[in-house]
Amino acid sequence: MRRRFRRGIELTERQFADQPWVYGALQLDSGMLYLKDGPVHGKPEPYGILYRPMLRAVFSDTISFSGIELDGKVWCAQVWYCMCYDTNLPVGAVKRADGTVQMPTG
Repeated sequence: MRRRFRRGIELTERQFADQPWVYGALQLDSGMLYLKDGPVHGKPEPYGILYRPMLRAVFSDTISFSGIELDGKVWCAQVWYCMCYDTNLPVGAVKRADGTVQMPTG
């Protein structure tokens, strides 16, 4: 998942592309879309929560949701751009605690 906005302001194409991908499972529960590993009510904490999610677009292996996201103490417009694919990580890739993945070097 990559976010399309930062603090309610749309990212440029370069800023959007320069973000690391955050990996996890999308889970919908009680009008909230979570990106996390494991059950919604369990640990670990979600990598993100999108409130009042609405399906924005579906194409090939991508899906986008719009909604609002809490950024500190401010509610901001947000779009999550997600890729759907085999959940196995590439050989040599390491998933960090924040959900991002360090790709193999060399």
